[in-house]
Amino acid sequence: MEEARRVDAKALCDAWFSLDLFLGPTVDGVFLPKSVDETIRSNEMQELPFMIGCTKDEFLMGPRGETDEEVIEWVKTLFGDRADEYLDSLDKDLPLKDAAKLHYVRLGNELLNVVCASQGRKFYHYYFCPTIPGDDAGCFHSSDLWFCFETLMKCWRPFDGHHYDLARKMCNYWTNFAKNGDPNGLDKDGTPMPEWRPFTTEDQHPMFFGDEVKMAEGPRTRQNQYLIDVNQ
Repeated sequence: MEEARRVDAKALCDAWFSLDLFLGPTVDGVFLPKSVDETIRSNEMQELPFMIGCTKDEFLMGPRGETDEEVIEWVKTLFGDRADEYLDSLDKDLPLKDAAKLHYVRLGNELLNVVCASQGRKFYHYYFCPTIPGDDAGCFHSSDLWFCFETLMKCWRPFDGHHYDLARKMCNYWTNFAKNGDPNGLDKDGTPMPEWRPFTTEDQHPMFFGDEVKMAEGPRTRQNQYLIDVNQ
C-alpha cells in the first residue's frame, strides 16, 4: 500500500489510459444476469420513467495519433468496413482529428433513448453545456452536480447570476421528476419553466442546460445520425 501511495498520479493515469478499457457494470449472473444492452434490447427493464444525460466535455473519445493517416486507421479500427461512411459524415470545416472525435456518453444516451422510447417508456434526456468559469476544464464529468443540488456557493469558481438561475431551474426539474416522474413545473416565482418534452422516436431532442435553458431543435448532424444508425 505504501508503494502504491508513492506512485505519481500522472503515471497512474497514463497506465490506465494505455489499457484502453471502459469501466461498466459487471454481469455476475445473480444481481445482473445480463448486460445493460441485452436487458434494454430484450425489453426487460422496469416500467419506470427515466431521466438521463451527460456533460459536454466528459468521455470524449479521439484518435491517439496526430496525422490524418493515423486518424483514418483509428476510424477503421472502430468501424471496419463502414469506416468510409463515418469519414464521409464528418464536418469538413474542422481538422480531421477534431472532427473524428466521438462523445461516448452522449451517443450511449441517445441509443438508450431510441430503444426505450420505442418500448413506450417515458424518457427525459438532457445535455449540460454552460460556460464553467475558473479555468479551461470545461463541463467535465460531475460538474452538473453543483447545479442540480444547488451547491454553487460551496465551490471556489466565480459563478455569476445566470449560473444561479440555471441551478435553480435544474434543481426544480430534478425535484419535480423525483416527486411526479415528470420534471416540468413552475419556477420559484410561479412562472412555467421551459417545457422539457419527453424523448420519443418522433422527437429525439435533449433539453440543453447551457447558458440558457431550452430544448434542442432541428435535425441531427450527419455524424450523430450515422452513429445512431450503425449501432442499432
